[in-house]
Amino acid sequence: MTTYAELLIRALPMGTAQQGLARVALALVLALGVLAAHFMLGAAFGIYGFGWIALVAAASFALSWELACALVIACLLLQNAFIAAVLPLLGNPDNFSILLGTDFAIPVLLALFYGPVWLKLRRNLPAESQALLLWLIIFFIVVVAYTGLGALSVSLTSTLVYARVYFTGGLMLILGVVFGLRLPFGFIFNLARIVTVLLTGWAVVEYFFAYGLYDLFHVMQFFNLKLSSFSDTFTYASVAELISNQTSSYLNLSGQFGLNIELLRLMGPNLHPISYAYALAFCALTSFIGRRSVLTGLCLMLEVLIGAKGPLVMTLLALALSLFYARTRNRRWLLAVLVGSLTLFVIVGLIYGIRSEDYHVVGLLGGLNGFLHNPLGHGIGVGGNMSTLGMTEANFSLFQGYGADFALESGFGVMLYQIGIGAVAFYIFYWKLWKSVWKATVFFAAEPRLVVIPIVLAFLVANSVFQEEVFSPTAWGLWLLLSGLLLARHWKISDSVHA
Repeated sequence: MTTYAELLIRALPMGTAQQGLARVALALVLALGVLAAHFMLGAAFGIYGFGWIALVAAASFALSWELACALVIACLLLQNAFIAAVLPLLGNPDNFSILLGTDFAIPVLLALFYGPVWLKLRRNLPAESQALLLWLIIFFIVVVAYTGLGALSVSLTSTLVYARVYFTGGLMLILGVVFGLRLPFGFIFNLARIVTVLLTGWAVVEYFFAYGLYDLFHVMQFFNLKLSSFSDTFTYASVAELISNQTSSYLNLSGQFGLNIELLRLMGPNLHPISYAYALAFCALTSFIGRRSVLTGLCLMLEVLIGAKGPLVMTLLALALSLFYARTRNRRWLLAVLVGSLTLFVIVGLIYGIRSEDYHVVGLLGGLNGFLHNPLGHGIGVGGNMSTLGMTEANFSLFQGYGADFALESGFGVMLYQIGIGAVAFYIFYWKLWKSVWKATVFFAAEPRLVVIPIVLAFLVANSVFQEEVFSPTAWGLWLLLSGLLLARHWKISDSVHA
């Protein structure tokens, strides 16, 4: 007897093996139009303007899954540029904070419509799918519980900022799996090609015409509104002052052994250099998987110019290890070199950080000390760069001499500080995800460059020891989306699913 799940799979057209670039471009153009309308409505009407994006999310399920996928990618990468552009339409200053939540609202809305597909199909998918979904749900429950705990200690805004950080990765995995059951795997790579052109084009304009670009997109006003949320005393008086403030030490190395090479860090349409660098890393590595050498090289050069060491090391390591595997085709060797490389990376980073009092390691130690004092956790939103505590009480000159009394800078340290032993749920979920992705790359052994995906997933965990931005939407969000697409591709052509 044909089950509902089998009927549902058959109802989802698989598409062609090679998704036409023109069709992908059309989906992206429509997504950009939808986002433009959303941000204009949101600027004018606040939360009520989100009715439009909710309507589109519902309609996309019936009309165009390509639009939904393009909408997620475009929002994660271009949201802040859109918000800055529509600032003259801002009807109420409070609407600015509401618009900043768009990159979370869209995955939530889409997951409400698309997520049930995974639930419906779970019995027809491999057992690893059910285990992965179970631990994802457990992790979500932990996040909800600790969000409540955090709300009792700090502002609701601080709590919600970090709750959405933890939720976003899981939501992106859900969307990746569901999109992958219908869309051809090549869709994401064609979409990434077009987005890569947009991101690199922005970099050229920003590098040579920063003043004009920042004026055109009201970037100074954007940062002043962000600053006003936690400081009433500091604002930028001019674009020149903003550019001066965005000039920082190359590779973001601080302390006794800092390089002291000052360089303007390109912010991209993300209006954040590290998020932009992670977006470029994603584009570089998806271009590499798709054998687009020119685009890979362009993105890599921009990463070098920005000097965000986490994304840069991630890209170089993934490229090196994937080429190593292409030559050896020995997975045991690849795994050994990967583990050894990541171990060396963490050890060297810790030794450097301790000796130089680098603030990434200072923040990590603050998180570890807080965990030892309270293993149950302090609650989501308590501690971390984006928390009220981090924005108002972080004094790195003092911390470098006497140590931090709360977690910041380190994603691993902040997670331990906030959710304590609840972090076990996250690491079990992430381990199951990594094993499933690794297994999928074994299945697709004829495409050796796919090993980039589990390499990146492993690096993100290792780099979370030093960097909080690892859990940003453009870092783990994009890679969990791609992981979901790969897993769906694997599951739907295995013996467990009869499509």
